[in-house]
Amino acid sequence: MRSLIVTVVLCSLMILAATANFIYVNNLADAMIEIADALPDIDDPISVQKTDELCQKWEKHSPIIGLTVGFSTVDKLSEHCQTLRSCAEVGDVYGYYATLTLLYDAIDDVRRLEQFSVSNLF
Repeated sequence: MRSLIVTVVLCSLMILAATANFIYVNNLADAMIEIADALPDIDDPISVQKTDELCQKWEKHSPIIGLTVGFSTVDKLSEHCQTLRSCAEVGDVYGYYATLTLLYDAIDDVRRLEQFSVSNLF
C-alpha cells in the first residue's frame, strides 16, 4: 500500500513539474514574440536598443530553458538573437528581416518541444 501511495505522489509531482515547465516556457515564448512583434523597422534609431532588449531577455532565461529543451534549439535561438542585434547595428535590412523570421521559427520550436502532451511526459 505504501508503494502505491509513493508512486501516486511521485507521478503527481512529475505531472506538476511538467505543467509548471509548460507554463514557464510558453509565457517566455509569448513575451519574446511580443517583443519581436514590437521591434521597429531597421531604419529606426532605437532598433538596436529594442533588439538588445530581446537578446537580454533570452540570455536571462536560456540557462533555465536549457534544462528541458535540447542544446541545439537553445543555441539556435541564441545565435538568431545575436545575428539580429548585429544586423540592426550595421543596418543590414535583408539580414535583419531574414533573421527575424528565423527567430520566430526558433521560438516556435521551443514552444513545440515543450508542449504539454503525454509523449513529452515520458
